[in-house]
Amino acid sequence: MMNISTICSIPITLTLPFIALFYKTISQQQQQQQQQQQQHYHHHHHFSIQFNNISLWLLLIIINTIKIFLSFLSFTAINMQVNNSAPIQFIGTVNGLSQSFGSMARGLGIITLLFYYIEYLIILFIFVTV
Repeated sequence: MMNISTICSIPITLTLPFIALFYKTISQQQQQQQQQQQQHYHHHHHFSIQFNNISLWLLLIIINTIKIFLSFLSFTAINMQVNNSAPIQFIGTVNGLSQSFGSMARGLGIITLLFYYIEYLIILFIFVTV
């Protein structure tokens, strides 16, 4: 189960930049069409842009729901493999260590992201104020 969920979650995650690019091109095309319509008819149509915003959010929600579901399957399969690989007398210790290291990795990921974001803001502030 872990292999299937991992193999399926990678392409789903890789679709997100393509969705953003697709949405950007559609938005640019619609803006061009609206500018052409404004030149010819002198009135505004915002319904198509709102419809695309709604469809984009629905698509992102569906894709992220599938991705999260597959990550839960992977997490469960990994825990089952950890439990099956440890002797019975050490299952509690092995589970505790695996959960501790997993939490530590998630914490380090957030700290690293925060560090790079602050660094980005500092660089942005330096170049904007100069």
